[in-house]
Amino acid sequence: MMRRARAWRFGHALVVLCGLALLCWPAVFFRPPPPHARAASSAEADRRLDVRLGFGGIVKIGVPLPLEVVLPPLPASGPAEMVIDAPALGPQAGQVVTTTAVPFESVADTVRVIEAPVVISDPRRPVSPERVGGRVVVALSDDRTGLAALHRLPGRVAVAYVTAEALPRRWQEYAAVDLLVIRDLDPAALDVSQQEALLRWVRVGGRLLLVARPAAAAQSAETAGSPGRRAPVFPAYLDPLLPADVGPIRALPSAAGLAAHYGGTMPSGPLTVATLLPRAGAGHVDLSGVPVIASAGPGTGAGQVIIWGFDPWRPPLIEWSGRLRLWEEALGREPAPRIDVEGLAEHLAAGTPLDPAVHAQVTSAILLYIALLLGLRRWKPTVAAAAGALLIVLAALGAFPVLAEIVRDRSATLAQVTIIEPVGAGSARATTVAARCSQNR
Repeated sequence: MMRRARAWRFGHALVVLCGLALLCWPAVFFRPPPPHARAASSAEADRRLDVRLGFGGIVKIGVPLPLEVVLPPLPASGPAEMVIDAPALGPQAGQVVTTTAVPFESVADTVRVIEAPVVISDPRRPVSPERVGGRVVVALSDDRTGLAALHRLPGRVAVAYVTAEALPRRWQEYAAVDLLVIRDLDPAALDVSQQEALLRWVRVGGRLLLVARPAAAAQSAETAGSPGRRAPVFPAYLDPLLPADVGPIRALPSAAGLAAHYGGTMPSGPLTVATLLPRAGAGHVDLSGVPVIASAGPGTGAGQVIIWGFDPWRPPLIEWSGRLRLWEEALGREPAPRIDVEGLAEHLAAGTPLDPAVHAQVTSAILLYIALLLGLRRWKPTVAAAAGALLIVLAALGAFPVLAEIVRDRSATLAQVTIIEPVGAGSARATTVAARCSQNR
């Protein structure tokens, strides 16, 4: 009788152990490998990826950013997957998967497009603080120095020096840019998509600062071929936005007038400027009677285009203690949020029902756990019973965390609302507010 009771208890423990194993078998043995594991299996291909995020590595949280991925040679057809580890301010809530079209350069008059799922996982990867800006100034300049002082401006200003090829081809990717400074630009450096993106961004609210360097203006006069004619200093596609035309070069004895207007102490010495010829409706600042700053809106939206007829990278302006006031004026005030994001988020769904499969798994796990407790009460301290209990505990330690993770993943949903704002000229701005909903929020 004792042997039969022991056999029954051992069989009961074995049944409980098998039940736990069957319950968590799909989760333990058939879980999809994490993205980093899939990436490790194709490490050779990953080493050939060239990924560029933001502007010169500078990013801003909460807005679209340009992401450029140079892919290795791929077959003409077949599935493809791009895995992105993205920074986030909140805890991880499972994987967020979306699908996007990845365009390729035109080859033989055809465009190859791969529908690639973008998997955003492990968003807790740290981001270097100096790479995150509250306000971002992007400078298109051959000189990659001279703007370090802008970090002292309010709003945690970050400066990114870029080349023409780094400018976005979609105007939405300018959302992180508070001021775009163009100092050195070859008229042929931007393709049609980049030109259209730049123009539309300015028209819907972007701020553009054009530096009419006196050296470049003098060169344009020489290129024109005659004293009475002047070649344009800026590319022709920017002409509809310009608040002024660029006139002759003037050598002024002093730049003290700028110090009188913006403050600070101006070093002594002459200043060479390009005379600006303001267009109708444009505001301007004069220095010794010569317009050297002109600004105006492009006609729609809240954008601003500014022209400086001097080079702030050169003496005596680079040594001027009041130049921060000048840059602060060009940067403008930090724009107020167009949409009350927190107010919208409060009206989104605050909870989400559990998946039926998750209900079944959780219920089964609870029943098996109760059965395990009842079985332990009937056991006597024997070696076989202790071994069986140890196996059950080990199985539970491995299974229940996996089950908890599955419950969390399947019980998290994303509620969102999109606000579309017409901005004129056949364009619209769309803002999407999303809220994560889960049972354990």
